[in-house]
Amino acid sequence: MTEKSSESDEGFLVRLAEWQQGDFALGCGDFLFRDISKLTDEGEDDGGAVLDSEIVGFAVISQTCDVVRDPERIRYVSVCPMVVVDAKRIGQIERGQAPRFGFLSATPDGVVVDFSRTMSVTKDLLVSWERQRGCHDESQQLEFSRALETFFGRFAFPDAFVASVASLRNAILS
Repeated sequence: MTEKSSESDEGFLVRLAEWQQGDFALGCGDFLFRDISKLTDEGEDDGGAVLDSEIVGFAVISQTCDVVRDPERIRYVSVCPMVVVDAKRIGQIERGQAPRFGFLSATPDGVVVDFSRTMSVTKDLLVSWERQRGCHDESQQLEFSRALETFFGRFAFPDAFVASVASLRNAILS
């Protein structure tokens, strides 16, 4: 390794070490996903690749220790798209009725993280984005981590149970 590449590797590692769970970047491209309805009959099969250009940014959901870990060992970071939602949805999120969404305290008004859509990016791409701190203090960081835990750790109740408590749920919510 030459001295010049060693310096650039060091700069890369310094930039990577700045990132943590909950940090985000705005205006950094489209969200890529796959959709079988996008397969073509004309033989131009791109595997169903779809770009969602309505997202406003990406938030890091990987644990900070995995983000900063040696890129030779862990090359990817998980991110979720950030989307704009209306005031009604904000209220539902605040009341815990929309666990698929999470707040970051430093985002623009109406922008939330959509946990239901996750994408992996390389650490090289991550450090090319303009990082913004998502949480201003440890309590906000903990709140975001709990929102992630709520979404990814939810218990899947059987359909029969959900149906049996529907009237009770409606009574509580009203």
